[in-house]
Amino acid sequence: MKDEKGKGDTFAERRRHPRLPLKMLVHYLPLEKTSAEMRQESQTLNIGIGGIAMRSDRELAVNEYIVVDLFIPPENKRDTMNFMAVCPEAECHSITVQSRVAWCSPFVEKKYIIGVEFIDMAAADLHYLQAFLQEYKIPDPIAGPL
Repeated sequence: MKDEKGKGDTFAERRRHPRLPLKMLVHYLPLEKTSAEMRQESQTLNIGIGGIAMRSDRELAVNEYIVVDLFIPPENKRDTMNFMAVCPEAECHSITVQSRVAWCSPFVEKKYIIGVEFIDMAAADLHYLQAFLQEYKIPDPIAGPL
């Protein structure tokens, strides 16, 4: 995918933080919506300290602000790259993150892949996410070691 200057950079090449190809449960809600009924359930395609890529049944506007709830499985269920199959929401550690839609691409009919940048996360949640990602040997050059 080319950037606006035509240099051929991909999103992955422009990321400040590495991503891990994990399928995890995620809920999201447009920031201006207040009803829990508007909350959408999805799954991540990848995750890093700076954001996620996720599937969506709904097209989201670039630069739209959303609230994302990530569901990180307990340590005893982390022996797979597909947490959707082994970790019900009630057993997971939930992290809520204010986020921004960085990009939105059609995937298949009425399905989209959404690139999400994390904007604001509680310090304790950031620490938890860093520790989780480091279990998979994903160093973060920006955030540094714990």
